[in-house]
Amino acid sequence: MRIAIVGVGSLGTIIGALLSRDGLEPLLVDANREHVEALNRDGATVAGHLSLNVPVRAILPEGLDGAFDLFIYTAKSTYDDAALPELLPFFSPEACLITLQNGVPEERVASFIGGERTLGGAVGWGATWKGPGVSELTSEPDKMTYDIGEMDGSLTERIRQVKGVLDHAGAAEITTNLVGVRWSKLLVNITL
Repeated sequence: MRIAIVGVGSLGTIIGALLSRDGLEPLLVDANREHVEALNRDGATVAGHLSLNVPVRAILPEGLDGAFDLFIYTAKSTYDDAALPELLPFFSPEACLITLQNGVPEERVASFIGGERTLGGAVGWGATWKGPGVSELTSEPDKMTYDIGEMDGSLTERIRQVKGVLDHAGAAEITTNLVGVRWSKLLVNITL
């Protein structure tokens, strides 16, 4: 499975490091040239509740080529208008994208790439981007969870495959109520 992590800030750097550590070889894609250069030169560094440095391969968006089977989308929603259309030529015929953005982004993401390609997930852990090549895990490693699902709540083989990938960077649970999970997290975040 060819994997790209798009929008490699605080979460994407950590997910990329953990998937790379376990041999999944994701391609990290980010628009911050200094960050991409540091990742390629020094590896992805995780600080805080986990101390880890892993060699990774990172590129700027214009360096994308070939077809990918899974996009893990961790970009800020303010980049959707630019980032999502750039990805379309690189979807394999059966490819999907899981958005791990905050809020309730699935419908907006689907408007760019198609609902049939869009999965969603809520991240249950925290991180802070510290600078080029470095993210701080602000949650305990055993609290690194994801609630992921299809937009229509169906249980599919592809959501099971995505769970298998994300389990390398925490513990993913498949939900049949993605909308409920998303709104619950949003309400908790607003309260905090």
